[in-house]
Amino acid sequence: VEMKKGGIMPAIDLGIISNPNADLIGQGKTLFQTNCSSCHGTEGKGDGVAAAALTPKPRNFHETEGWTNGRTFTDLYNTLEKGVPNTGMIAYEFIPAKDRIAIIQYLRTFADFPKVSDQEIAKLDENFSFSKGVATASNITLEMATKKIAEEANTKLDLNVVIEKINQSNDKNIVGLFNSYALDKEKVLVVFSRDYLKTNNADLFIDRLIASPSANGFKPSIVELPREQIIQLFNVLVKAVS
Repeated sequence: VEMKKGGIMPAIDLGIISNPNADLIGQGKTLFQTNCSSCHGTEGKGDGVAAAALTPKPRNFHETEGWTNGRTFTDLYNTLEKGVPNTGMIAYEFIPAKDRIAIIQYLRTFADFPKVSDQEIAKLDENFSFSKGVATASNITLEMATKKIAEEANTKLDLNVVIEKINQSNDKNIVGLFNSYALDKEKVLVVFSRDYLKTNNADLFIDRLIASPSANGFKPSIVELPREQIIQLFNVLVKAVS
């Protein structure tokens, strides 16, 4: 994420909904692999490395039955916009609209999906203002955001002391996991203190960690750990941050 001032996101050519080209689908494939494959698998079969830890299991896009929100283009876009409550499917509204459309167009190559009518496109445009452009808020880099959060948390959380407490834990295996899988230790502790300490909810931590490891400061490979080890890591973090 680059630092940007608020403004208007460029209007989208509605033709990419009804008639996507190979470049858009290729872009969607790249975005899918980056954002979706850890759960849904590289081929969209619901068999990603994180799938075993999720209940219910991630959607297999090759199947036509059992869809929670339906299979129309609108259904798919709404799912990316809002997520699916009580599952590992978070909302991806932070991804630009055109990129979400690209992801949808790529996954629609996995099977026969309902055709998109002119009426459906018009309704989508009415609801999401694709052809008009969308107002966007200012944002800053992830590094700047993490630093700002850390600075605000420093009065309550001495990060060096917390890291030392973790390293002094009796469970050396979990200490090793923390040191091996933490991509940004400062971010891990700041996000954990902010989002999980008060709730003390290991299930919430695991669901969000699997859905987005980097947002929680961890390497993507952490999703391959057994659930029991992630719970142990959660408990060590609770004790250290408390």
